[in-house]
Amino acid sequence: MIGRLTREFEEEGFELQVEEPVIQQIVAESLKRETGARGLQQVLTRHIENAAFESFAEASSGRVRVYLDSGAIKVEAQVQGERPKDEEPSEASPEES
Repeated sequence: MIGRLTREFEEEGFELQVEEPVIQQIVAESLKRETGARGLQQVLTRHIENAAFESFAEASSGRVRVYLDSGAIKVEAQVQGERPKDEEPSEASPEES
């Protein structure tokens, strides 16, 4: 799942970094809720979705970092270069399977 999201971000010119403690927390949350792989995807996607869409629309490249801060999952986007007005982000979204 992380690999697929990473590839989708790369297609948009972005680097997706999901830190190991985030993965561990998402796995623990999914096990607790007994949601399996779909739960993993839903939790991660929920956290990166807004940052991804804003970043893809505004810039042609950058980095999106997903990390833990005092037990809360946080997303930080660092964008580089404005996306040309006539260039649209690709149709794929981070939540598509």
